[in-house]
Amino acid sequence: MVFEYADGGTLFEHLQKHFPKLTWEEKYKLALGISDGLLYLHKLEIVHKDLVCADTQLFMMGILI
Repeated sequence: MVFEYADGGTLFEHLQKHFPKLTWEEKYKLALGISDGLLYLHKLEIVHKDLVCADTQLFMMGILI
């Protein structure tokens, strides 16, 4: 499997550092990006296993699941 490089680290790392400073709008955008990614995978009938923040990769400009 080949993955695109995600320069933002994991969601877990990001939340550990920035959660108290995130606005509700930013938290909402993170959640929406993850749900959009899952919807995309489901439409392609791709089965995923556990979704945990340590496995969710972030781009500086978006989210990669």
